[in-house]
Amino acid sequence: MLTGLALILVLAGQTTTSDVPVDAGLWAAYKGNHGIGDSPWRLVLEGVAKRNRGILDAQAYKVQAGWGYEWKPDWEVSTGFAFQYHIPFDSASQPYKWPEYRIYEEFKFPIKTGAKTIKQTISLRERWLARKSAPTYDKITSYKFEITPVYQFELVIPKTATTDLIFYDEVHLRMVPRDEPRFDQNRLFAGLGLKTENRAINRIEMGYMLQTVRNSSDTNPGRERVNHVIRLTLISKAPIR
Repeated sequence: MLTGLALILVLAGQTTTSDVPVDAGLWAAYKGNHGIGDSPWRLVLEGVAKRNRGILDAQAYKVQAGWGYEWKPDWEVSTGFAFQYHIPFDSASQPYKWPEYRIYEEFKFPIKTGAKTIKQTISLRERWLARKSAPTYDKITSYKFEITPVYQFELVIPKTATTDLIFYDEVHLRMVPRDEPRFDQNRLFAGLGLKTENRAINRIEMGYMLQTVRNSSDTNPGRERVNHVIRLTLISKAPIR
């Protein structure tokens, strides 16, 4: 893991010879799925800090909260609200800081195949992206509305009683606007999941993610950016009594 982080730091600051920036950084996250007493209702929380050039530059910060309903183990539907604050960090970024407001709906359904688990997640995200106008970019002048379906296929392979191998692929599409390319981005991840004895943090996941983002304009097809990311996620299922 330390070798991977060192590689990220070495890659930081490199760009391709084309107009596509290649970034490298760290995304640190917290995910909470907290049962409400003995009921099937869940308080679902998430926070993410995204850094670029290793950990030197800020990229974005996200907070998310919602309610979930689990009708059998790990089968859950949820909905909620998210806020993400974006900061320019490469040549493909907007030339200003801007907020994003998001409503989401999500369905999780795992499939057991022997010792392995296939986790599937289908999400729908209604997003309002703030836009500012040149030349000063000093205030928000409009919002771009997007509807983004997301599908994640995750394979969890137990190696020991406390350690799992994790592989997932996450595909983001564009449903709205209709005049933009349908494919938005792809996130491919490989890493480890570590179970803990801590009552507050039940699991730690860490590994490498390759994020490929596509341009939204038909007049400028191809990749918008490539991002090499070390992901570190703290996961809690501590109940609320």
